[in-house]
Amino acid sequence: AYLEAFSSFQAAYGESVPYYDLSKENPALPPGAATIVTFGGRAASYPWPQGSNVVYVMAAGLFIKAPPQGKAVRISLLPEFPLILNKLKQIQPGLKRLRILWMAPYYARYEEPFRAEGEKQGIQVTAVRAASMEDLPSLLRQALGETDALWIPPDPLLVTAENLMILKEFSWANGLPFYG
Repeated sequence: AYLEAFSSFQAAYGESVPYYDLSKENPALPPGAATIVTFGGRAASYPWPQGSNVVYVMAAGLFIKAPPQGKAVRISLLPEFPLILNKLKQIQPGLKRLRILWMAPYYARYEEPFRAEGEKQGIQVTAVRAASMEDLPSLLRQALGETDALWIPPDPLLVTAENLMILKEFSWANGLPFYG
């Protein structure tokens, strides 16, 4: 997701932007660089030069221990929910019941706004928190016959290779669309 976000940023910026992968190298900032745009926690937490302006992009639900020194702005990768619903309705015009699965406590604040926006758009939205990864199979079985599609937000606790495999197999076996 971060590479896609960076690619979109560079396209919108309109010119080439120096790129550094902190897992491979320490950045050599150009002289006079005043604003640094970072993607991910490692980059946001990096000890950037004193007085730098830092814009840091993070997956929703993830936070760093201390914001960067100086002026800092955090941008979440969670799209606006009206946009998400509009896109889902374009993909699946008959969508009337959507179940959202989440784990990270961060998403609790969105339960009511998700439901309210769904109501505005004629979609019954049910947000269900998985207390643990072990809950996922039973929550999926409960959804059968009660939902037209599943959606998971960019939840770092829920989006794992194992969980994505479970969701994909459940979706295929039951003819239930899964979006993420």
